Amino acid sequence: MINLKSSLLAFFTKNLLPALCGIFLLTSCAPRYYAPSTQHVPLLSEKGELSITGSIGEYQKETNASYALTDHIGIIGYLGSFGVKNDNTESKGRSANTFHLGAGYFTPIKGHFIFESYGSLGFGKLINDFSFNNDSNNTYSTTGRLEAGVFSLGLQNNLGFKSKYFSVIFNTKLSSTNYQNISGDLVFQSEDQIKYLKENKNQLFFETGLTVRGGHKNVQVQVQAGRSFSLTNIEFYREDLLLTLGLNLRLITKK
Repeated sequence: MINLKSSLLAFFTKNLLPALCGIFLLTSCAPRYYAPSTQHVPLLSEKGELSITGSIGEYQKETNASYALTDHIGIIGYLGSFGVKNDNTESKGRSANTFHLGAGYFTPIKGHFIFESYGSLGFGKLINDFSFNNDSNNTYSTTGRLEAGVFSLGLQNNLGFKSKYFSVIFNTKLSSTNYQNISGDLVFQSEDQIKYLKENKNQLFFETGLTVRGGHKNVQVQVQAGRSFSLTNIEFYREDLLLTLGLNLRLITKK
């Protein structure tokens, strides 16, 4: 019996434990070059309507703003900051800052339903910094730093139900993303990440999302969940899930 326990313990420590640690380290130390952001789902319905939403997620802080210029034309803006600290080292980990501007069309449908479609331009910068990642348990040998500029073109469609105190919205988004000015010396799993990102610098992402809002007619709590897919490279290093909590402010500035 003692020999059996010793054999099982040895198997666990020599085989399963390194594998489990490897999964954890892959999550915490692996580079990421994309993460889905909170989508614009204002459900504008009339001229002069202003919608502002502040959202937070596990790794992000964001602000979305939308305004109806006419009864069918709206403009949108977005500012977001993402960050994942590498706790076990002096490295900064992963971070990004992005800014989007866009415009589009909205129209009420029968009853309380609204359809929206927005096009947008996005600009940003991302950093993957593991330059001080000298942890002896760093199985995947993630060391170095990478910086890149990001430019994107997006097309988003929203379909939602909107009442005075409650809204639910389903959306899809297609985003063409280009990575520019890629520089640094980052290595992951013995692979040069500068070369990797240059070879995968053009990505097409498809995203889906579901948003629920409720509360006062002018101030409502918002929850949004979503997922992104790379249509260019399914294994592209990215985050694919989104879950954010926000507060939405809605005003009619003109009648």
